[in-house]
Amino acid sequence: MKNSIVFSFCLFIFLPTFWPPFSDGIIEKLQQALQRYTEQSPEEKTYIHTDKLQYGLGENIWFKAYLVNGFSLQPNALSTVLYVELIDAKNSVKANRNIKIENGGGQGDFFLEQNWDPGTYRIRAFTKYMRNFDDAFLFQKEIQVLPTQQKLVGAKNDQKQPDFNIAFTPEGGDMIAGLPNTVGIKAVNESGTGISLEGKIVDDQGKLVSLFKTFEFGLGVINFAPSPERNYVAEASYRGVFKKIPLPVVEKSGYVLKVNGRSMTTISVNLLTNIPDGLKNIVLIGQMRGVIFFSMPGKFGNEEINLEIPTKDLSEGIAQITVFTEAGEPLCERLVFIENPIFSADLKIEPTNTILKPRLKIDIQLQLSDSFGEPLQGNLSATVTDPQTVLWPINGMNIKTYLLLQSDLQGRIEDPAYFFDSKNSNRRNLLDLLLLTQGWRRFTWKAILADSLPQLQFLPENGFSIAGVTKKTATETPVKADLMVSSLNNGIFVKTLVSDEAGKFILGGLDLTDTTKIFIQANRYKERKKIKENASENQGPQGNRFVDIILEKNNSPKISPLRSDKNIQTLSDEKNNAFIEKTQKIQHLDSVFRNGVWNITLSEFEVASKKKYNNSDTWKGNYSNPSRRIDFDSIPGAHDAWSVFDIIRARFPEIRVIGGFPSAKLKYRSGLKQFSGNSPEDSVAIFLDGMQIDDEWLNLVNAKTVAYIDLLNTGQAQGLIGTSPYAISVFTRQDVGSGIVPGIMHFKHPGYYKAREFYAPSYDKKLLVHEKPDYRTTLFWEPSLQTDEKGQASLSFYADDIAKGYDLLIEGITSAGFPVYGRLKIGK
Repeated sequence: MKNSIVFSFCLFIFLPTFWPPFSDGIIEKLQQALQRYTEQSPEEKTYIHTDKLQYGLGENIWFKAYLVNGFSLQPNALSTVLYVELIDAKNSVKANRNIKIENGGGQGDFFLEQNWDPGTYRIRAFTKYMRNFDDAFLFQKEIQVLPTQQKLVGAKNDQKQPDFNIAFTPEGGDMIAGLPNTVGIKAVNESGTGISLEGKIVDDQGKLVSLFKTFEFGLGVINFAPSPERNYVAEASYRGVFKKIPLPVVEKSGYVLKVNGRSMTTISVNLLTNIPDGLKNIVLIGQMRGVIFFSMPGKFGNEEINLEIPTKDLSEGIAQITVFTEAGEPLCERLVFIENPIFSADLKIEPTNTILKPRLKIDIQLQLSDSFGEPLQGNLSATVTDPQTVLWPINGMNIKTYLLLQSDLQGRIEDPAYFFDSKNSNRRNLLDLLLLTQGWRRFTWKAILADSLPQLQFLPENGFSIAGVTKKTATETPVKADLMVSSLNNGIFVKTLVSDEAGKFILGGLDLTDTTKIFIQANRYKERKKIKENASENQGPQGNRFVDIILEKNNSPKISPLRSDKNIQTLSDEKNNAFIEKTQKIQHLDSVFRNGVWNITLSEFEVASKKKYNNSDTWKGNYSNPSRRIDFDSIPGAHDAWSVFDIIRARFPEIRVIGGFPSAKLKYRSGLKQFSGNSPEDSVAIFLDGMQIDDEWLNLVNAKTVAYIDLLNTGQAQGLIGTSPYAISVFTRQDVGSGIVPGIMHFKHPGYYKAREFYAPSYDKKLLVHEKPDYRTTLFWEPSLQTDEKGQASLSFYADDIAKGYDLLIEGITSAGFPVYGRLKIGK
């Protein structure tokens, strides 16, 4: 029996959530499970736009970072800190940047040191929150770093031995006996690149069942009805290598889910089974980026159903169609790409002048709008490069291919832009085959229904976070503790918090604009007493201070194999050598022409000696000069003292030391110094490496770790602590870490990276610096290009001395979550 049914109740769904009006228990269960997933495990996606893909050692990599909500693709992700790494060909992190994300974007750069090795590098980007999930979905982008000292000398003889493999993927998941099965094919060579080949399918009796052939990207398909009594094998040859590859085992009973076609407004789905009345109680669900857009309870008692599922109101991206039993067990599944121009951005790029002359100004006008011509506001970045030496692959990765396709699939996708270019007539069929053969994705119903969501070890960061554990010093047993976290540089703050019963603590929301020295104090937690009845303030920390503070290590994620698209590594040596030659010219000109002056290069000479390291030269406080300084390296036996109080007692007569270790205190001698507004206890302000502490903490400082102690007089002390007439400033040695016993620690926390400014000459005025010849490979880089309320923006740049032609590439995201990509060739 067959039924043809057209469902027209799909009302999605670009932003609002819509649940179809079914009361069936399993549908409600699926809806609740999906909603729980989207609420408890929201997704984030990031993308990096670079000024080019080929660089020479000694050059800058300029980049723009985008961070969006993984479901809506809008620039309202949970995190505001993005970690960007530069990884070399040996899988070592050469540099990293902490990028502050505002309005969905941020910018940065890397400098390629001359002493680094050339090769294939990659840029990897992630938020701390992304680390809760599979590392395969961390953003990675490949770039080529070329040598600048010598040209390449022909192709390298390092090719792998010929080999190939063929994967067979039944549509829906299984090969079912007696039913017409569609089986996707993907053939790849020893490097994982898709290949074209021919072969045949035979059964275990040697009988020919079908011939097959793969096309672009190694993709192909066969259709046949397998027998339950037979096993099947593929036979094929490639570059002299012959293989027999088994096909999946044939299941005697089950379900086949087929997508027979799709238009811009519908998906044609065919569901079959060889189980009598097998469709009676099944449920079919369609979901896309965390929202169910289609559901159907099976109450037909048939063996085949044909469906036309409307998609005209769906946004662009991957949709997932799944068949469930009445108990909620997934039976078969199919991924489909929804292409809907209604929910996309259109970028028009218009140069105002097309005649190219050396150093002539070129103006570009941009218009960003939706499919109805309404203006869109977008956060964009733009680059202009020289096509004679810099190549952008025609079908390489861009922000649209990544956010809509690559970020949801694991494994390498060759030439992803091919599937988005309407000039390629076969692109939609090949995209269907790609999803059929490469359908591993972020979202699996089994994990969602089993409530086996990943445990969130890393919370979203709204600003930097500091996390760790407090433990008993002697036993290493977790202990609840009071903590004070403070800094007196780059944004003064003092924050208090309490670790939980397991000793865990986390402090977030730190807006660190630069590398900041952080100071942490901890003591055993005790219930605090009110100072007086109904008082809102509590007394200070009480109890045993012997607490270990163990910070959570901010280790970089494991570096996995690159999964990006094919790009620069396929360039010829001739093209690479043209780039190397031009880069050599640029670097030579930079070395001999600086600040508008031609310079003479001196002969090499030898440095006879280096200045010896001195603590006093390096360590400076938040003041110009102290009243007096004790340099521990200059005092025999100073490092053997029991505590720093012993040194202060002997060397600073202005300061009195009351008591002994571990309860010594500092007072100033009021008879020696009159000062209005003295505190009742004649207290002395105490600083440790720039952080204010009290006497009890100073008792814990080991004299062996001290570099020097400064005495500050009245005026200097007032600049730090107000009315105290004296201050003691203790600085620990750099070569021994913090030098603090358990219960107190300090460290430097990196802040947001401040991106350098891209320099491009402006030839509207004649300047001495313009005498230098202009051979730039990147002529223009603008990471902060915004369209106005009319959807308009403009940019301009000056041609170089060659002026043969330029490539302009623009990428970005709109406030509505539409990826933006545009490319224009200017001149030749």
